[in-house]
Amino acid sequence: MNTTVVIVSYKSDRKIYHNLDKFDKSIDVLIIENSKDLHLKSIIEKKYKNVKVKLNENKGFAQGANLGAKLAKSKYIFFCSSDNFITKNTIKKLEYFARQLRDDFGILVVTDKKESVSKITKVKKPWKKKENGISCFLIKKKNFFKISGFDENFFLYCEDRDFTERLVKAKLSFYKVP
Repeated sequence: MNTTVVIVSYKSDRKIYHNLDKFDKSIDVLIIENSKDLHLKSIIEKKYKNVKVKLNENKGFAQGANLGAKLAKSKYIFFCSSDNFITKNTIKKLEYFARQLRDDFGILVVTDKKESVSKITKVKKPWKKKENGISCFLIKKKNFFKISGFDENFFLYCEDRDFTERLVKAKLSFYKVP
């Protein structure tokens, strides 16, 4: 796999387990745990050999996500909020779409059931209408750093809107995937 999963968490262990059971064991998963919960780290790393937990001081989602991106050692990064539940084949599906687009994309956003699209759809103005945000998405690591990652001045909420606005300004394409 060419993807590292990054989950930024703050005391979300019950939700994390649900997602960890869905990821293929060959995929590297990095949890940035903003609560510094050593017990959680120990339990997760014992149970899941493909998962590393980085304990972190809680400086917000943006700082945790940026740390995860720096630690990722792959071509792609899949950011997934701990409270978003994915399907077993989500990563394979996203890597398939990346190949179909010949890697010519800025971000591939997984849609939820409410706003589901039936095929991969290019979005010209991501925030033209009221959106739910981007809590699960794939991005090339080099593109993440091209736009300087998440703005750490946002502690929680709206950092995704700022992120996608900078992505579009950098002329990196935004796609929604089923």
